[in-house]
Formats: sequence, structure tokens, C-alpha cells
Amino acid sequence: RKQLVWSTDWAWPRHPGLVHTERIVFKHYPYRSPLQIQMRLDIRRDNRAKGFQGWDHAKELDWKAKIVNREECHYDDGYSSLKIDEAKLPQHLEKPWIRLIKRILHETKIWS
Repeated sequence: RKQLVWSTDWAWPRHPGLVHTERIVFKHYPYRSPLQIQMRLDIRRDNRAKGFQGWDHAKELDWKAKIVNREECHYDDGYSSLKIDEAKLPQHLEKPWIRLIKRILHETKIWS
């Protein structure tokens, strides 16, 4: 949206809009080296120790703790559609009544 402004005072824009119903396939850690994963975990753990309340998924001390058992993984050959078990993922959509209110506030330009 033209009116969407990212302020330097906050990590996210105010009233960013509705979350899309479909998830983006995000292949992140497979493209990082063990050193990069370790550095990322260390930085996030340090920030949590300083009071940041996010990154619950980055509490591990060692990058090896991020490796999952292959039986728990779905196969991705890089060519066909990635199969995702949505039941294992956290809910990313707001409750229907919150989505409705957001849609009304954005469409009426009360929230821009």
C-alpha cells in the first residue's frame, strides 16, 4: 500500500494489513553454514538475555540442536511442490472477527 510506512522507531509498520491465507515456502536454514547458524543463535540468545521477547525458536546453545531427525522431515527434491503438514505449524491467521475488523478499517481508510 502507498500509505504503509515503516518507522525507524519500531520493527514493524503500524497497521500492516491482513495476513495472507497462504504461507510462503521459506527454505532458510538449509542455506546456512553451521558457523552462520551458530552465530545467529548466539546473537538471538544474547538479545533475549537483554530483554527481547521474541525468537523462542532460537534458545539452543549449539547449532547441532537445530538438526532434526530425518524421519520427521518431508522430502523436497527442489522441483515438485513442497509438502507441508499444516497441523505441525503455528496458526498464522488472525481470528475471523479480527480479520473482518482489519479489512473494514483498511478498506474505509481509517487505518492507512
